[in-house]
Amino acid sequence: MLAPATVIGENLVRPYFTEVDDQKLLQIMRWSVVGVAMCSVLMALWKSNIYDLVAQSSALSLVSLFVPLTAGLYWKRASAAGSLAAMLVGMSVWIYCEYVVPSAWPALVWGGLASWAAMWLGSWLSPDDTYTAYAKWKACSSAFRQMDRHG
Repeated sequence: MLAPATVIGENLVRPYFTEVDDQKLLQIMRWSVVGVAMCSVLMALWKSNIYDLVAQSSALSLVSLFVPLTAGLYWKRASAAGSLAAMLVGMSVWIYCEYVVPSAWPALVWGGLASWAAMWLGSWLSPDDTYTAYAKWKACSSAFRQMDRHG
């Protein structure tokens, strides 16, 4: 429960709300622990089989985290907006297909496809220069390494 609360505070609140001081951030993380605990209890009460809970948490991770991670590693045009869109859309479509309108195809397929589409569309509509900055840093660091080798 502490790990998701810390992720909420450090990775979601701090970058987007820069005016939040440390005391307020600590309070947000404490309330996040309560929120995560309540969600965990509701999920445990809703599904009594631990295997179903593990399977659903793995599927949710796959449709919301696999695409941004893979695109961030291998696609030069991946952007932060595309990653956020992929996470939100993939998770939403998976939940919709899993619980609201079940289909003949697994919800995992629909969530994964929607996540890929959102990643592409979000990165296309809102490009950033993350890869360019990385390429400049890499070129600069390799130049420093060569200078260090040659004296």
